[in-house]
Amino acid sequence: MNIVCSLSFLLTAEFVCDNPEPVDFNEEFSALHGHSLLEQAEYLNDAIGFILSLYPTTRRADPRTAKLPDPTSVVIIGHSMGGVVARTMFTMPNYQPGSINTIITMSTPHLLPPAPFDWKISRIYRDIYEFWRHGYSASGASAPAITPQSPVGMGGAPHATHHALSLSGVTLVSIAGGNLDNVVCSDTANIESIVPASHGFTMFTTGVPNVWVGSDHPAILWCNQLVKIVARSLLEVVDARQRGQTKPVEQRMAVFRKAFLSGLEEREPEAMVGNDLISLTNLAEINTVLVHTGYRFSLNLDPAAAPTPQVHLLPIPRNTKPNTLHLDTFSLLTNQPVGRTQPFDFLLCTAAPNKPEPRPPDSPAGSWELPLAAASKLSCRPISDLVVTVPASTARDIFPFSGRTFKFFRLRELEWQGYHYVAIVDRGAASSAEGFLVGEYYNEAEITKIIDTPLLDLLLHGIHLPRITPRTALLSALHIPAIHNQFITYKLRLRRPACPAREAKFTPFVRQVTSSSPAMYESKFHVNVKDDVEVDITFHGRVPFLERRSGEDVRKRGLLLQVWVDPTCKGPVEIQIRVDWYGSLGRGLMRFTMGFACFPFIIVVMVLRAQLQAYNQSGTFPHFGQGLSYVLRKTLPLFFTLVALCSMYQTTARGGASYSIGDFLSLDPTTSDKISTTASASFSFADVLIGNQDPFFWWLPPVLFVLCIGVAVMLWGFLSALVRTLGFVVAFVGRKGPAVANLITRYWISSDMWSERSVFWNWFFSNRCNAGVDEIRFSDTSRRQESAIRRLQRRAITTVILFVLVATFIPYQFAFVVAFLVHFVSCVRTVAKAMNADDPARRQRNWDRYHYMQSVLVLLFTLLPFTLPVLVVWIRNLSVQWFAPFSSDHSIFAIAPFMIYVEMLTGGKMLPRTPDVRLRFTTNLILYGIITYAFLYGVRYTHSLYFLSNGFVTWLVILHARESWVAKVAAVYVFEHLFRFQNKKRS
Repeated sequence: MNIVCSLSFLLTAEFVCDNPEPVDFNEEFSALHGHSLLEQAEYLNDAIGFILSLYPTTRRADPRTAKLPDPTSVVIIGHSMGGVVARTMFTMPNYQPGSINTIITMSTPHLLPPAPFDWKISRIYRDIYEFWRHGYSASGASAPAITPQSPVGMGGAPHATHHALSLSGVTLVSIAGGNLDNVVCSDTANIESIVPASHGFTMFTTGVPNVWVGSDHPAILWCNQLVKIVARSLLEVVDARQRGQTKPVEQRMAVFRKAFLSGLEEREPEAMVGNDLISLTNLAEINTVLVHTGYRFSLNLDPAAAPTPQVHLLPIPRNTKPNTLHLDTFSLLTNQPVGRTQPFDFLLCTAAPNKPEPRPPDSPAGSWELPLAAASKLSCRPISDLVVTVPASTARDIFPFSGRTFKFFRLRELEWQGYHYVAIVDRGAASSAEGFLVGEYYNEAEITKIIDTPLLDLLLHGIHLPRITPRTALLSALHIPAIHNQFITYKLRLRRPACPAREAKFTPFVRQVTSSSPAMYESKFHVNVKDDVEVDITFHGRVPFLERRSGEDVRKRGLLLQVWVDPTCKGPVEIQIRVDWYGSLGRGLMRFTMGFACFPFIIVVMVLRAQLQAYNQSGTFPHFGQGLSYVLRKTLPLFFTLVALCSMYQTTARGGASYSIGDFLSLDPTTSDKISTTASASFSFADVLIGNQDPFFWWLPPVLFVLCIGVAVMLWGFLSALVRTLGFVVAFVGRKGPAVANLITRYWISSDMWSERSVFWNWFFSNRCNAGVDEIRFSDTSRRQESAIRRLQRRAITTVILFVLVATFIPYQFAFVVAFLVHFVSCVRTVAKAMNADDPARRQRNWDRYHYMQSVLVLLFTLLPFTLPVLVVWIRNLSVQWFAPFSSDHSIFAIAPFMIYVEMLTGGKMLPRTPDVRLRFTTNLILYGIITYAFLYGVRYTHSLYFLSNGFVTWLVILHARESWVAKVAAVYVFEHLFRFQNKKRS
């Protein structure tokens, strides 16, 4: 089963244990087409209803399940757009409330569409975004408050409000692949803005225990390590005794957090220590109890030595002496298995009289043996459930997913209150390899270093620390608040020359953490960090166009590096961090792909406006390069200033400044509801430009615009070279066609190897080639001889046929591509005419017309990304014999101006000059309006650029038709009939 684009799994309690139902949409491109996504959501709702209807019969037939309640909901696993389909199902009219209660998504772009070229999919994203936020707010969950908006389905009608209440029992877990996913930006997989932390979270595969690796888009489905964890978590959340077939929300979330989170996050107080009481005397295999002094404990395991079962008691510091370091945390790392049935186990113990045993005066300085009678007075609780798995870091480990692991354990002062010892139970099991166990008490503030280096200084000079902390500890932390923007990548180098790897218990390893949200968890391990190895520091962050969270924890903002080193070696740990400029450039470009679709369009419109202005003033239409030169000299300085000011305000406006029309109007209490609703429409600065809200990166939009000037020049150069080359070939054939045909006939066709076919080729080149040349040469004459009425009829019939096809069968995107190709051929013919023209005046008119048509060609080329995706979907549906039309893609008004306009240019028309000041003002007003809207909202609502161009082309059609005889006849006809009708009415 080949699954790339969208996939969903429907599971109930029996299906989890027996046979999940995969729903493969045969690689349907739902990411490119909103109507296909709605069809999938509608189909899945019907499929769920059918699956649930089977259970009343099947369960009664089986005695083992006859007493169980009938299932009322399913579990959905969605890959890529399958996750968006799962969320869209809640907004469909055929959704059964309560039929879905658990969703797990993999590499799903929850917040922004990956290709927003279709207006329908952009609207779907907007609707489900508001729906889910409102749904959890209505259910009492801690989602941010919003203005309620009723989502719409395929029919456009709002749904009932009880759908929102159904989200109170829905949990959503989003799993992202990270940097390796080049199809979906993992920033958009973050669900913290639509799902509260009590009902869901976002996790990256680099932080999932025993996975610890990024995943590309398709591989996240069949990654063996991840599949096992997902399957195990689903088995744990299933409860066939419930009608919903799953455990309550709180228990489900506890299972998912334990399965997918690293375990190094902050623990809840109730999850700290187990309730089972254990006495050391109940451990039959233990006959020795040792009490160790000091803040550090180290144990080396030799496989050749005889195993000795024993318990090591580490006294918990009382922290009662003045002027001493307050030890508030205990950490331990080992490469041995830990658990109640494993060679090692961990306990928290307290003395019976609530007082620790005194140390004998004649005991050695390091440790002393506690009599078994005294040990029997200790009551202990197991804490091995708090042990987490981390990747092994030895000299032979290169990647964290090698399969070898360490066990790490951390206990804080709040968790050990009321206890006196941390007990390490060594059952003496034989080990096949050398092992270690090292633990220590420390002050967490002492081993945590906060670097308040400004971002500018960090970019210029980097960070160099000869020593992370004053004292070498097992675990050290480095917090850098300035490193919080995901657009910049860094290089990390860790050096410890005084501690060779062969002498240490393990090699240093690093965990990077970037999270200031309770619902997003991203971490990554770097193992075996050697002196000569640089590791990449990359992470993800907030999504553009979303307002800042009001409850964001600024104290946790930034990059946190946790470094594990062997504390028995006293050598300092040196760390260096520098900016990876090459990686940062590639990362930034990948995140602003929509800018490269929008800003070149703006530049082309600017150039076209400058060309039209020069043409109306001088009568000569300048070529694209001259128009671009004028824009660079006259328009761009002012435009750059406005872009910079707008970007500065956007990045400094806290919370994303929002305004509404009502803020600038004094509305009377008697104002109509329609006017009040219109005035309440808000304008948010978070939606404009590229959605950047980091004040340091205010310069990104101007720089991106400069890069797009090069993109526009490349497009113009490519199209110009292609058109001129083909035009030169056509012109050359038109001038030298007969001579070339005779030459080929004489020297090539008459050769011996072609002697058997010489009769045919002589006829072909002497007759058909010359005829074709004559046809090329005299095509204009034949067209001129054709009457104007016949030409109008022919074009009208062709246009009507295309309109009928668009309205019934083909999408308007197909007609646009055809119009682009027809216009491309017209440009080639125009160049050929200009090259073959003998009269200078005629040659100048042809070149003016070509320059005009070339600019239009570049404009149409920038609109191809908005039409080709839907065309690909249509062709793919035809290949699988799916002929159902798309209701959203058969609008005649979306293509009629382009078709009529291209047909006008095909007939040899040139845009007439507009001496009328009012017409010039209207043209400039339309173009400036398009530039302003595209500049503000073009990246956010990319699909709107097509419809803006549609309006501008409509105006060009009006300007063309204003001077044509057809328009004049039509105007006279309308005027006479209206005038005659008014006279009859008066009489």
